Amino acid sequence: MELESGAQGGTVKLAQERLIAWGYDLEPWGADGDFGTDTEKAVRAFQSRTPGLIEDGVVADKTWDALLSMTRSEALAKGAELVWGRPADPTSPETDGKGVDELPPTIGRGSDEKAAVEMLQRSLNANGFGPITVDGDFGPGTEDAITAYQESTNLAADGIADPETWRHLLDNDPVEIPAHIVDEHHKAIAARIGNEAEGVGRAVLLAAVPDIGKKEVPKGSNGGPEIAHIVDEGGPGKPPGAYYVRYGMGSRTDMPPWCAISVSYWIKVGLEAESWRDIPFGNWFGGCSQTMKWAQKYDGCWKFSDAEGACVPGSAFEMPRSGSGSDAGGLSGRRPGHTGLVAWDNGDGTFTSIEGNTGDAVKSRRRRIADMIGFVHWWNKE
Repeated sequence: MELESGAQGGTVKLAQERLIAWGYDLEPWGADGDFGTDTEKAVRAFQSRTPGLIEDGVVADKTWDALLSMTRSEALAKGAELVWGRPADPTSPETDGKGVDELPPTIGRGSDEKAAVEMLQRSLNANGFGPITVDGDFGPGTEDAITAYQESTNLAADGIADPETWRHLLDNDPVEIPAHIVDEHHKAIAARIGNEAEGVGRAVLLAAVPDIGKKEVPKGSNGGPEIAHIVDEGGPGKPPGAYYVRYGMGSRTDMPPWCAISVSYWIKVGLEAESWRDIPFGNWFGGCSQTMKWAQKYDGCWKFSDAEGACVPGSAFEMPRSGSGSDAGGLSGRRPGHTGLVAWDNGDGTFTSIEGNTGDAVKSRRRRIADMIGFVHWWNKE
């Protein structure tokens, strides 16, 4: 979801709404969905005052993360209008065009306040007290989750979402990207891939696009229902997971890091392979070093980052773990620690990626070619 001057549409409007909520003036046009001069100035100002961001006027992955991370207390401190503890969206049906600072209603088991229950379930998932199905049904699973949350924060553990519980939850709950914006993002990336990538590389990248935005539940678990198809071959996404079982580690009580697992998975799906033996790796790879060492055994499969034609759509990048969570990246030694797919070369020394296990989710990021150890041209194996 990368935006720059000249962009238009619902995604631009969302970025503008977030800038306004943070206190940046976009008068006289406001959130009009047109990325013009005033919006670029606001983005640059926001980036210059936010640690870890590059002031380039482009709303890329890390800028999005920062824009969407405002908590209730931060929004209130900046004078933002809130609805149900979140920055108000005047176009949302639930606000009826009004932005008011109020909390959701007090709810408990059996509540018929479906919208409030769904918000509670999403908040509990986001805070690591799930996974709970977001269905608006306040049943025993939701009650158990909120009770556990209350116990962890020294609140009255009664299973009821009262004002005090809501304040705690919402103060740690970032703004969610609306579903229609996610869909718009997927379509834009798929269209760009269609123009930039070729052959099997294109097929594999298009297989990865629908997973962008899917995340670990709970955060930091390396698992959960949203990414279970990637990390657990359709299982529940809980320990030990199919990958550990495959390699004889069925007694593990955790889930494995999954950036390399994602690359293997997307290749398998994109190539419509029936088994792991049928992908170029010949197996389900789950380690960055494993992938790099495999590539270095075959002519044409390994390209150092400074080699001509190294960064091409569909290739897998190899980078050190340091910097994997930032736009800027950072090269520290030559030991691989993170991997993903190159979606396209931006032509300015950077490329746009699709990668798993970055910020506990599948994301499309912008990275510097010079920060990479090299690239795996997996399709070149003879």
